[in-house]
Amino acid sequence: MESPRILLVAGDDDIAQDLEMNLALEGYRAHTATDGPSGLQRALDESWALVIVDLALQNMRGLELLRKLRCRNKNVPVLVLTLPEMKTDCVLALRMGADDCLTRPVASLEFLARVDALLRRWRWAPSAALAGAAVNEDAEVLATTDGVGGAQGNGSSHLGGGPAPGRPLFRFDKVQVDPGARQVFRDGEPVALTPREFDLLLALLEEQGDVVSRQELLERVWEGAVPPTSRTVDTHMAELRKKLEEDAAQPRHLITVRKRGYRFQP
Repeated sequence: MESPRILLVAGDDDIAQDLEMNLALEGYRAHTATDGPSGLQRALDESWALVIVDLALQNMRGLELLRKLRCRNKNVPVLVLTLPEMKTDCVLALRMGADDCLTRPVASLEFLARVDALLRRWRWAPSAALAGAAVNEDAEVLATTDGVGGAQGNGSSHLGGGPAPGRPLFRFDKVQVDPGARQVFRDGEPVALTPREFDLLLALLEEQGDVVSRQELLERVWEGAVPPTSRTVDTHMAELRKKLEEDAAQPRHLITVRKRGYRFQP
């Protein structure tokens, strides 16, 4: 499954570059339009998982872009960005069909959290109950095979021949990971991971308990897209623990190995 395509419509080059970099580091395929007319055209002509619109646009007001977009496309989720002095525009945008609004300057973690929430809502709203039921049914028939925790019978197993041949399912505690579909469930409910969070989790699962250094994770997951001294791995691991561990402060499965890196504990 390819990473979601996100269109960013922003007239300020610095803002556009900063947000596009944050999206790219999370594994999203971000594309930028620098003015209202071209942004509207791309929003209408191409398929997007999310459209992000800075209301302070040149050549066309962001509210006008939103109005024209909603007249022809009711379905694509839209996140709008506004300035503190433009809060009235934020209210108008929400009434005109925007799905969320953030005030600039935008904190990176909050921005990405809002993006994740919108993608999760629009991806799962039509079928979340069915997806959860399907996972629970699968849990009854999962066969324990050799792999992460399989031989020990500790509740973590994977099997071949699932939705994506050659990409086994992984399970630990109440979590099920489907690498082929790039989906994660906890207690039968979908968990929204960013593409980078998913790749980081999968890198640890596939090592079957071996320690993976931060440098190796940077190379495998981010492919050199961040500086070698970056704390990106630690930040993403903290987010994974919040989403998947029973107690993020005392993780049982996503383990830090002091001075060496991280490993998965079945």
